[in-house]
Amino acid sequence: MPNYSDQNWLVSQSKRRQAEEALLKAGALQKAIFNSANFSSIATDAQGVIQIFNVGAERMLGYTAAEVVDKITPAAISDPQEVIARAEALSLELGTTITPGFEALVFKASRGIEDIYELTYIRKDGTRFPAIVSVTALRDAQDTIIGYLLIGTDNTARKHVEEKLRWTEESFRLMVESVTDYAIVMLDPEGRVVSWNTGAERIKGYSAEEIVGQHFSRFYPQEDIQSGKPQRDLDVVADKGQFEDEGWRVRQDGSAFWANVAFTAIRDQAGNLRGFAMLTRDLTEPMKIEATLTKAKDAADAANQAKSAFLATMSHELRTPMNAILGYSEILMEDAQDKGQEDFIPDLQKIHASGNHLLSLINNILDLSKIEAGKMDLFLESFGIFRVIEDVVSTIRPLVEKNANTLQIHCAADLGTMHADLTKVRQSLFNLLSNACKFTENGTITLEASRELIGGADWIKFSVSDTGIGMAPDQMDKLFQPFVQGDASTSRKFGGTGLGMTITHRFCEMMGGEISAVSEPGSGTTFTIRLPARVKAQPPAAAPLTDPPEPMVSDGSSTVLVIEDDPATRDLLKRFLSKDGFRVKTVAEGEEGLRLARELQPDVITLDVMMSGLDGWAVLTELKADPALADIPVVMLTFVDNKNLGYALGASDYLTKPIQSERLRAVLEKYRRHPQPGPVLVVEDDPDTQDVLRRLLVKEGCQVIAAENGRVALERLAESQPRLILLDLMMPEMDGFQFIDRVRQHENWRTIPIVVVTAKDLTKEDRLRLNGYVLEIIRKNACPRDELLAEVRALVKSCLEKSQVKTGNRPAKQEIA
Repeated sequence: MPNYSDQNWLVSQSKRRQAEEALLKAGALQKAIFNSANFSSIATDAQGVIQIFNVGAERMLGYTAAEVVDKITPAAISDPQEVIARAEALSLELGTTITPGFEALVFKASRGIEDIYELTYIRKDGTRFPAIVSVTALRDAQDTIIGYLLIGTDNTARKHVEEKLRWTEESFRLMVESVTDYAIVMLDPEGRVVSWNTGAERIKGYSAEEIVGQHFSRFYPQEDIQSGKPQRDLDVVADKGQFEDEGWRVRQDGSAFWANVAFTAIRDQAGNLRGFAMLTRDLTEPMKIEATLTKAKDAADAANQAKSAFLATMSHELRTPMNAILGYSEILMEDAQDKGQEDFIPDLQKIHASGNHLLSLINNILDLSKIEAGKMDLFLESFGIFRVIEDVVSTIRPLVEKNANTLQIHCAADLGTMHADLTKVRQSLFNLLSNACKFTENGTITLEASRELIGGADWIKFSVSDTGIGMAPDQMDKLFQPFVQGDASTSRKFGGTGLGMTITHRFCEMMGGEISAVSEPGSGTTFTIRLPARVKAQPPAAAPLTDPPEPMVSDGSSTVLVIEDDPATRDLLKRFLSKDGFRVKTVAEGEEGLRLARELQPDVITLDVMMSGLDGWAVLTELKADPALADIPVVMLTFVDNKNLGYALGASDYLTKPIQSERLRAVLEKYRRHPQPGPVLVVEDDPDTQDVLRRLLVKEGCQVIAAENGRVALERLAESQPRLILLDLMMPEMDGFQFIDRVRQHENWRTIPIVVVTAKDLTKEDRLRLNGYVLEIIRKNACPRDELLAEVRALVKSCLEKSQVKTGNRPAKQEIA
């Protein structure tokens, strides 16, 4: 029986209890670890058969413990190829043959070597995942191996992170290497080059082999190196984290370039400096280009903005009052003749002539963009100089008298004739005289004209002098700039667009001449124009685009003008039409086509739509705007597809404003041949234009109904169906395009002829929608070549037959004033 009072016995019992408590705690810890769901714990016997398969292993691998315990080894749930590879690698490493299978998984642990490796585990459902496996040999008290413990963790997330990082690093490396516009350089903390991309090689001239390991200061000019700038830059970057600098840098060959350099300090997680990233961009050429482009853009923007504002505001507004001026003056002249009031006729003729001249000036002003683009052509002819001066003086006389000025004319006796562009010479003189009249009050304006011999050639000199306000030197510097007058006060007091001198200057240059000016503030100005007495035609930009000259014999054959820019198509059309007895003239450009149309007055015109320069729709607009050409049948050849043809709403005819009474009568006569009951509906929002049209129509014996917009016009149509509609395009509420669309959708209205009355300038889409005056539209790509040519030939014949039925013979080829 123990002696409970014995001190030794008491100590022994205390130690035993402490040992028991430690064992209990250790067992509890092992149990907690072994049953953790975050680790797969697999214990085997000495032969490798699984004896324990914990909760974590079940979760990771999908097996229950009952399915694997005493049945398989861990090799059965491992990638067999990886097991074989591991056996081969260990055999080489340890110098002994290791059998693929469980032995390969635990061989190192069986030799007392710590073993942790990566392995792919295979789940019950066949899916795979990477695992980190730690293997420990289990030994008994005699140090004999009684089994193995394999603890595994799922390595999927880590693998994904590593793969993403590897891909990111590789992508960044490739990106940096491929950049050629920037030099991307990595420096170590002392400033030595660590990496060098393709852009750095291109910009700085060094290869990676030459520069890696060298100090970056060699890229600085010598004076910067001596002043210590490279190290100061690194110190700033190290202190602030980032630094950007612009300045001169030096290439390998010693040449200097202006560079933008951005530095960034690279630090690790502990904040220790690991190096610097240096990004360099060569700004030498971009700086030059940017400066040039900025200057050009500013100048172009200013000019375009001024021109666009002027054209947009004035183009339609200027033509609207011209309708009333020309229309009423014609009506008054006819009334004066009918009533025998002959005294009024000369004054009315002057009003009408001045109105026409003003309209011509408006159109020329709107053509400023053509002049600037070099697309304005010369129409050369021979004319008497004195007669031109008489015409200009007759037109300018009211302006002279308006400011109580006196006009003096001095013409040399040998003035004779000149060969030039009559319209441009006349407008240039008118511009100079009107300018003198505007800036002179109660003074004298003098026009002098003489012939000079310069360099063995005759030149014509025109001088216009005035005793007006004159110009200061700074105003003279801006004299020939478009839309610019002397100063703002001049514009406010005297008005004007600031275009007159610009247009005159361009016209003189086009004709091979020049214009100069001499002026003194308060004493007046003298403008002098010098032009060759015989202006030479502008040289063609390419090979001749028309047929070689051939005599146009009047043998009764009908003339067909072919306007087509494709040489092969021109040749085919000429051959096929010539076989049928037509006299064919071909031309490749719209401008030349218009000139030949005026010269030849052909019986039919075939016109290509898609041409360079002046396209087919622009040519067609010009043809219909010219009274002498408006009735010539036109056959269109185009690549326009069916979708665009859907815009063809069916306008029957086309008039341009201001309306010429002769042209209006011709249109009325065309539709009077098939008389239908009913009035003429005039759809026009401008009251003056509406009144002019009404009076002209009433004079022709027509009953007139008026409407101020498309909506009201539809109401008038519902009340009474007219036999003809005269339609303005630009109206409020409902414009002309919408009106035509509505009319053509109505079964009872769609056959009513519609004559469009509009301003001269239309877009290509507008022309497509108003192609009712086009006799036919043929698509070149819609049928084979033989069928295409046969259709063109048939259309030309049809046009001629219709023309002969309507008119018998073509009227005399004369321009209606």
